[in-house]
Amino acid sequence: MHVALLANTAWLDEELPLFQHMVVGLIDEQTRVAQVVPEGRLNQEASVFGEIVYWQDAGYAWRRRRSLYRLDEVLDGLGVNIIHALDGRLWRAAAELGRRNDVPVVYSSFSRLDLPLATRLARKLDPTRSAFTAASEPLAQGLRAALPPGFEVTRFDTGIHRLPLPDRTPGDIDTVSVSIAGTGQLDDQTKPFMAGAAAMVRQHPQTHLFFDGQGADQRHLWREAQRLGLLSHATFVPRRLGHRELLLRAELLVHPQAAGRVRGLTLEAMAHGVPILARVDPHVDDLIDGQTAKVLVDPDAEAWCAAMGDLVASASRRAALASSAHAWVQNHRLASTSVAEALHVYRTLTGATLTFAPSA
Repeated sequence: MHVALLANTAWLDEELPLFQHMVVGLIDEQTRVAQVVPEGRLNQEASVFGEIVYWQDAGYAWRRRRSLYRLDEVLDGLGVNIIHALDGRLWRAAAELGRRNDVPVVYSSFSRLDLPLATRLARKLDPTRSAFTAASEPLAQGLRAALPPGFEVTRFDTGIHRLPLPDRTPGDIDTVSVSIAGTGQLDDQTKPFMAGAAAMVRQHPQTHLFFDGQGADQRHLWREAQRLGLLSHATFVPRRLGHRELLLRAELLVHPQAAGRVRGLTLEAMAHGVPILARVDPHVDDLIDGQTAKVLVDPDAEAWCAAMGDLVASASRRAALASSAHAWVQNHRLASTSVAEALHVYRTLTGATLTFAPSA
């Protein structure tokens, strides 16, 4: 079996560890892998163990598709017999590549924004040559509702490697760092969070907030922070190589918005012993109140202030939540499971048989 993993810049920014785990894991299972990745930014992150095919990512969808369409002969020459599109923004191009090369295609969903796209795309697809995967059960249910009968929908969990629970015993520095992992937009969900954060910082001035906006322009958040007097306690993190490692060094990770997207950052935080505070998200099922995170339902500024203040003020409460989440992610979200789930889908579509080691 030879699979082409199609990834774009936006997805790799979020899920690079998952991509790397998949490449190595699939190769370990004697599956050939072609890494189809954007040229330039990710050259050094692509695994040296698999074939690498570069394409030109672009801001316009039609330019991205045109760049990918040019790969049909390249993939055919490599002997690729299945294509896996890892982001909804690649689905249309993957469908065309599958048609041109006469190979089945797997379409993976990590976001609620993929659901209407699945309905439109399915009209042009052969259910026997297509499979959809979802990174959460709510997304899987949404895909089943959006697709006509006959299409296969399978769970495809984001996985991490086993890690020991880090020792986060407070040192001599009194500052408590908090990573804010939102969209970077100042919307109706972010506004009460910002007000709550400003009130919390006045009560706990040892707090410093690091805002990660998923690469978006955060100027409106910056202006809101300025208006609320938060700038002396805030840093806006640019989307650069290594920015995720900075976020995972914090004492607390906050998801202020229900973005409808399953994020590898959430599971990495659990694995690294970073406690999580989040708004409830109906499309995400790894945020379990009291077990993997402290989850708030439609919080106002007062609720944000109280919840953040409670965790900022108590290292023991942060440690207890981090320990519980760490145990859960080690039992339910391993990279080996992601590889096994992908292989199951590939073999179902291609009819490939399991590979066994020869007997001695």
